[in-house]
Amino acid sequence: MSVTANVNVSLSWSGDVVLGQTFNDPTNPSSPGQEQVLSLSSGNNTVSVPTGAQSVLLVKTVNGVTNTATLTFKGVNGDTGYALSPTVADKLSVGGSSFVINASAATTIRAFWS
Repeated sequence: MSVTANVNVSLSWSGDVVLGQTFNDPTNPSSPGQEQVLSLSSGNNTVSVPTGAQSVLLVKTVNGVTNTATLTFKGVNGDTGYALSPTVADKLSVGGSSFVINASAATTIRAFWS
């Protein structure tokens, strides 16, 4: 399967401050073009990065159910990591073969690989 990914992030502010800006990642002609449902257990969960992926969008609402678990992104199990919002989507660049998401409770999120 051949997939080319063009990932854009658009930012729009209104009110006292007005801004309209779009940020474009480099085109990825080797994108895996995958959507995965990640069923996370309580504790550290290793997530394998598909071949060719340059970024992942983590969406915390699945089938209308919004995540309520505390999530921490880590490079490896022993890292302290940093907190992710339990509800706001995260767009992350990926460079290795895996990363870890620590969840305070079992939950399900979606990963869109580009």
